[in-house]
Amino acid sequence: MRRAASGGRERIAPAHLNDSEDGNVSSVQSYERIMQELRDIRIQLEERVGPAARYAVQAEVERLVGLFEQRKARLRDCLARIDRDLIDCRDHLAEYDEIRAELAAANERLTSLGAQPLSLPEFPSPGSLVEMIVQRLQPARGDKV
Repeated sequence: MRRAASGGRERIAPAHLNDSEDGNVSSVQSYERIMQELRDIRIQLEERVGPAARYAVQAEVERLVGLFEQRKARLRDCLARIDRDLIDCRDHLAEYDEIRAELAAANERLTSLGAQPLSLPEFPSPGSLVEMIVQRLQPARGDKV
């Protein structure tokens, strides 16, 4: 037990009361010290892990940019091939128109000579490239465009 002064008289206080007050101060200080240590540990972790995390993020960004550029190049190649195919298609349509006109002229000549005209492949009369592509795609799509 400890002695405490109380109005000129000495009073004996149980030891656990003063220890408790000292304990509270000590507990608060311990808690603050532990919290500071945790903050220090967090800072150290951020300093050590941060660069690795930034490196991982940068590596993923570079990977995605590279993949994007590769796919973009393939997309450009696809469009270039479509353009070439459309030009080829236009050339084939022009050839089709010429041959169909020749066959129509030959049928007229046959008719003028008294013979029966021969049948032409069933395809609508020549039109624009777009109309021809749409007509040719309809059976493949199974619907009307």
